[in-house]
Amino acid sequence: MPKDSAPSRAAILAAAVHTLKRGGIEGFTLEAVARRAGVVKGLVLYHYGSRGRLLRTAATQVARERAAGLASALAGGAGTAAVDACWEELRRQAEDGTARAWL
Repeated sequence: MPKDSAPSRAAILAAAVHTLKRGGIEGFTLEAVARRAGVVKGLVLYHYGSRGRLLRTAATQVARERAAGLASALAGGAGTAAVDACWEELRRQAEDGTARAWL
């Protein structure tokens, strides 16, 4: 029976998102992702095929997280409360690297 590769893929994607958030595109290397995921570079390529494909997948994940955070902030109230919640979410995203990765 083949081994389930979902946990490895998930760990690599989580490492890729973290690497993108912390280092931007400049710091986004397969080596950095593999090191953070605790795997060899070949396993990253096995699961994602190329740096570009992994970068697109990680960027898509970041965009989803960003949109969900903003939607949640907007759902929390109306008027100035919603604006304050959005501002707080954008500040959080700037601090954790989400905004940098998204840009």
